[in-house]
Parts: sequence; structure tokens; C-alpha cells
Amino acid sequence: MSIVPMRKVTLCGPASAKRGLVRGLQDLGCLHVVPLNPPGDETAATDGQPSEQDAQRALRFLRDAPYRRHQAAETPDTDLGEIVRQVLATKQRRRDLLDQREEIQAQLDALAPWGDFDLPGDDATLGGAQLWFYAVPNRHADTLARIPYAWVEAARSEGARHIVVVTRETPPADMLPVAPVRTNGTGTRALRRELAAIDSELDGLEVERIALTRHIDTIRRGLARAADAAALARTLATTHDETGLFALQAWVPLHRAGELRRRVTAQGMAVRIERPGPQDQPPTLLANAPAAQPGEDLAHFYHVPPARDWDPSGVLLASFALFFAIILSDAGYGAIVLLTAALPLGLWRRGAVGVRMRRLTAALGVASVGVGVLTGSYFGVTPPAGSLAGTLNLVDLTDYTAAMKLAVLIGVLHLALGNAAWAAAHWPRRMAIGRLGWVAATLGGFAAWLAWDAGSRPGALAALGVVGLGLLTVIVFQSDRPVRRPVDHLLRALDGLLGVASVTKLFGDVLSYLRLFALGLATALLAAAFNDIAADVRTSVSGLGVLLAGLVLVAGHGLTFVLAVVSGVVHGLRLDYIEFYGWSLSGEGYPYTPLERTEHRV
Repeated sequence: MSIVPMRKVTLCGPASAKRGLVRGLQDLGCLHVVPLNPPGDETAATDGQPSEQDAQRALRFLRDAPYRRHQAAETPDTDLGEIVRQVLATKQRRRDLLDQREEIQAQLDALAPWGDFDLPGDDATLGGAQLWFYAVPNRHADTLARIPYAWVEAARSEGARHIVVVTRETPPADMLPVAPVRTNGTGTRALRRELAAIDSELDGLEVERIALTRHIDTIRRGLARAADAAALARTLATTHDETGLFALQAWVPLHRAGELRRRVTAQGMAVRIERPGPQDQPPTLLANAPAAQPGEDLAHFYHVPPARDWDPSGVLLASFALFFAIILSDAGYGAIVLLTAALPLGLWRRGAVGVRMRRLTAALGVASVGVGVLTGSYFGVTPPAGSLAGTLNLVDLTDYTAAMKLAVLIGVLHLALGNAAWAAAHWPRRMAIGRLGWVAATLGGFAAWLAWDAGSRPGALAALGVVGLGLLTVIVFQSDRPVRRPVDHLLRALDGLLGVASVTKLFGDVLSYLRLFALGLATALLAAAFNDIAADVRTSVSGLGVLLAGLVLVAGHGLTFVLAVVSGVVHGLRLDYIEFYGWSLSGEGYPYTPLERTEHRV
């Protein structure tokens, strides 16, 4: 677990060769460019190529197809614009047909009470008369007598009478308390024929859509090329140009600085590589072993740590897994989480992100099973005392005092670790010593509580002495204010007094970890309650008692599991991002985003 050290790079070369040189740097793929000029509008003419929005729409449409064809090889004659236009035309025609189908189906549903019929055409012998269809509610049946035209009752339902009025003119709107049913001059038989034709065309479009899926990779490569071209244009627009030369400034990871120097000097460019200055803010690049990489996603989810700070990825992964497991507090539920990581889900196939998500889910499952074994809960069932599982039941959540102390201990250790990590990352600054004072105050306060609860007044007084020493260290070393005048000593002391006021925040943050005990207990009690309800149903209902009890178990444990997972994610991350981050990181950084070519990854 580490943050990769960065070096500041300044490059200079002939302006006439700028595009080629910067494109070579893009191929190298290690420079996080710092704009030397405000970026302008780098949008260039597309020469008939599709826009990014159109290509994305086409790609989503093809990805949602039920089946995919083998991908076609891209050739110099491949016309990406024509492919995208064909896909979007197919998508638009499909949408239009679906809208027409929905409208026709609505007409069929409205005309269904009148049965299966065709409306007479122009060559029919109705003397120019038209048919009007009304669904008159039964409560208004008396209004039928006022109809001045010929009419017939075609059907009668529970709520209405379905009549047909024959007239050469449009009936007055107030003739009946309801409006006529819209037919668009088409009977139900013709509507069904239209529906069948639309379904047939939709089937053909679906076949065409599946055939077009062979161009998915072509569209993806086109999008990658467009993104690479936009990044190149953006970089070219932000360089500093003067008297036939251009200058570019960037950040490069330390381990690639030598490779960069060799490449650019071979291209005839001047290069200067130096350490970051006190006012510089390098980008953050986290480097972790594969097992800890899910912690990087957790770190980036809230905010990126500053490059001059420390990498919390491993601590975040371990603490989140522990907090999640405590809130689940059931080995059975943990086994479900672990099984989810083992299933061949589509979520796990989404490249490197899917692999890390699977690893994170597996870590949560393993931790949940382990904590569930220690708490002795297996889908709410406690194992017998003499069994192997019973001997592993070391934590009793119903022992409120012990469980609360355990939750507070976890909070104390978590926040103490955060302060210690901050001190190590910023050593030998004065404030780093102040953070060690917070470590002493946190651990001493917890020790004083335990000693006082155990009736050991000398032990409590000794622990309070550690708390006092820690707070005194905070007062003395809280401020990094430089001393240039005698009054600066007083200002430092005031900074220390203001800093030690955060003891109330520390107390509140430690107590926040009690949510682990409360939510874990709630999960265990809910699971056991549904087991008791299922047992009562099985014994009190004859015949179907076993079936009903099974339904209660499935529904009850399903609800408990979902609530526990949601609580574990929300509150587990909250303790990391709010309480822990507040004491362990000094601010927010920004991610390392190199200028690189992405087309080759597709």
C-alpha cells in the first residue's frame, strides 16, 4: 500500500513538430499534463464521423440485444459513420413500431367488448352512414331512450352496455354521458392484421439488430479513437507556444521518469525532471497488491487522498469488511455473500472493475462468515453449547455491556490508527507529534473507562494521566505556525487550545461505533424472531403448517438479509468516510490521469 511518488516534468521542443511529439508522448502514456494555457474549444471537424453521443447510443442499443454475433474484423474500408447511422435507423424504426403497436393494442382493448368485426368500407351499402361505438354505464342506461338514431346493443358487461349507433352525421356531444370509442375507421379484424404485420417487421428488425452486433467492437474502437483525438487536441491547446518553441508541463511517476527522459531526448526535446516544490500539488496514483486493490475503489469512491498523505486502501478494505461483518453477525448470511462472489454473474465480467468487485464481495463474505461463527448465529439459530460450533461462539451479542465495550474498542483502535497513520505520513512536522497526542488521549480515555468500571481507581487515575499528557501534547504541538515574532508563541498556544477543543468531536466519533453493536444485535434478533414465528406457525397450523413456516422463513430471512446488507454497506462506509477520514487524512487530492492511447485496449 503506497502512493506512487511523482516528479515534475517540463518539456520543450520545436513548435513545428509539436503534434508529432505530443502524439509520441501519448503513445508513451505516463504524463499527467498540467495546462499552461486555459483549454479552448478542441472540438474539430469530424469529416462525416458520428458524434460521440450517437456512437454511445448505437453501442448501448447493440449491447442490449438478446444475442451477439462474432465480431467483424475492421478494415480500411470500414465506414464507422455508416454503421452508426444504420444502427440508429434500426433503433428509431423499432421505437416507432413499438409506439404504433402500443396504440393499436390500446384500440383493440377498447373495442374488445364489441367482438370481432370489420367496419364497412366506402363500397359498402350503408347509404353513407357511419358506425359509432359507445360504452354506456349501467347507471346511465335511461339515456339510451333519448338517442334519435338507429342503434343496437352489441354486448353487455357487468358495468356497461356496449352499443352501436348508425348515423350519417356526427352525433351531438351531449347525446350520451360518454364519448364514443375512437376507432380510426378500423375494425378489430383489421387492427389484428396491422398488429401481426408490425410484429413481423419487429422480428425482422430484431434479426437485423443481432446481425449488427458484429460491429460492437468497431464502434468501441471508434469511440476510443475519438477520445484519444480529443485528449490530444486538448493537450495541444494547453501548451505554451512562443518564438517557434512549445513548452509542456506534466507529472510523471518516479519509476517511469528514466524511460521518459530517454524517449524525449531521442526525439530531440529538452526535458527537466525535478522533485515537487512545497507549493506543488501532484496527482495521486495508488499502488496496491491485487488483493488490496478493491480498497483503492473504496478510497476513490469518497475522495482521493492527497499525494503527500498516505494510502488508506488496505485499512479501508479491512475495516469495511469488519464493520459489514459485525452488522450482518450471521454465518449463514455471510455464506450467501460468499456464494454471490463465486457465482458467474455478469457483474463480475466487466473488466478489471468486475474483478475487483468480486474480490471485495469475497472479502465481505469471508469476514461475515468469520464474525458469524464467533457470534454463534447461523440464520438466527444458536448452536448447542457442547458442539464444535458452540465452542467457537466467543461473542455474546445479548451481553450488552461486553458488546458495547467491544464496539467502543473497535472505534478507539480505528481512530487511533488513523491519527498514527497521519503522524507517520507527515513526520517530522510538529503537527505529527500533536497527532500522537490524540493517539495517547484516545487509548488513555478507553483504558480509564475500563479501569473505572472494574473498580480500579489507581488504574483509572493513571489512564487519566495519559489522557492529560496526550492533550498537553496536542496543545503544544498542534500548530505549525512559524515563529517570527514573540507574539507568534502566543498564537501557537491559542492554536493549541482551539485544537484541543476537538476532544468533544473525538468523544462523539468514538460513540458512533456503537452503531455496530446496535445493528448487529438488530440483525440477530430479527433472524431469531422469524425463526420463532415459523416454529409457531408450523405447530399451530395443521396440514399446511410446514409450507407456511417455510414461506415465513424465506420471506423473513430474505428481508433481514437485505436490511443487514444495506445497513452494512451504508454504516460501514460511513464510519470509514466520516469518522476515520476526519482523523486520518489532511484534505482531498485529485487522481492521476495520464495522457495515453486507449484504442489498443478495446
